[in-house]
Parts: sequence; structure tokens; C-alpha cells
Amino acid sequence: MTEILATPAPAGTDAPALEARHLTKLFRVRRGLRGGKTLTVDLRTGVKFSDGQPFTSADVAYTFNTINSSAAANYSGVPALSSVSTPDSSTVVLNFKAAQYANIFAIAGDTFIVPKHVFSSISNLPTATVAKPVGTGPYVLKSFTTQLVTFTANPHYWGARRRSPPSRSPTTRVTRPRRPRWRPGSSTGPATRSRLCSRCT
Repeated sequence: MTEILATPAPAGTDAPALEARHLTKLFRVRRGLRGGKTLTVDLRTGVKFSDGQPFTSADVAYTFNTINSSAAANYSGVPALSSVSTPDSSTVVLNFKAAQYANIFAIAGDTFIVPKHVFSSISNLPTATVAKPVGTGPYVLKSFTTQLVTFTANPHYWGARRRSPPSRSPTTRVTRPRRPRWRPGSSTGPATRSRLCSRCT
């Protein structure tokens, strides 16, 4: 439902770990870490949250400022920040108190960006329950019980259209549809059955 800022380069390639063409989530690196203390990124434009609201640099700034001000909210181990600035709606500058070359994946690859317009009104975020989560990912929560969680496709997803995934219970049990039974003389013969399933017994 929510997304990280970046993904690492595929294993086994000669590309740098954070080369722009491998950042497939929400941003592309523009200038990288200056002296190890500053990370400037260009956000992907045209992205919307699942409720239709635009995703901007304000959401990234809010996410990192919240983490920086609350140790309990810093689940991804983001190092201490000295400031976060947003020169425009698609640019974010993260300034750290010390060089952070070794922590780039904690910063960009493990921190999920949340919508400011939703989370800014929630008190005690580290322990709060969000009944209707909003994010930029390909799926949104349709329903939740202790036995079954159901997702549906996000109509505002910035990437390719996704089909709704099957429901999954905590035990990931999947019920397979019954195969049609063929009877001699039936119009649904073996040739038709072979088109309905890849392996018919």
C-alpha cells in the first residue's frame, strides 16, 4: 500500500547501487550525498495517493521529520537529521548530522512514505491504528479481519495497471476453483477442457 523511495540495483549488475535507472519506486537521485551529509532527490511527478490526493515533497518531508522527532517511529533506523527542506513540490533535500554513505538503504530503501494529509491528524503515531490506510502502492486495503485480509487494485497507481490480488488469510490458504467434469456425450469435451486449464486430470 505504501512505498519506499528507492530500490537497490539488481544483483549481479555492474551498475552503481543507486543508479537512477534502477530507482523504480518514488524518486530518482539527482545529486546524491554531498560530503555524505546531504541527499537531494527528485520525486517522480504525477503520483497520487490511493485517495486521489497528489503525492509531493511535503509528504516525504513529513515522513522524515516525524521519524526524526520520534525514536519510536523510527522503525527503519534512519540516522539523525539536522534539517529537511522542500525547494519545490518535487524536490526534497535531507541534511544529516554526520556522513551517511553506509546508511543510504535505510534512508531510501526501508522507509515507507506516508501521506501528510492523513497522518498529521493522528495522535500518538507509533501506537495508532489506521483503519483506512492510504498509500501510493499498487493495492489498497478492501477489508480486514483476523482471519482474512482482502486487497484491491489502486485506481490511482502511478505504474502499470494491476489486477486485484487474491484474498489471503494469515495461513495463506488458497481455495482452488473446481474443474468442470466431462461426461461422454457432453458438448464440453476434452478439447474444450484443455483450454480451461493447463493440466486436466
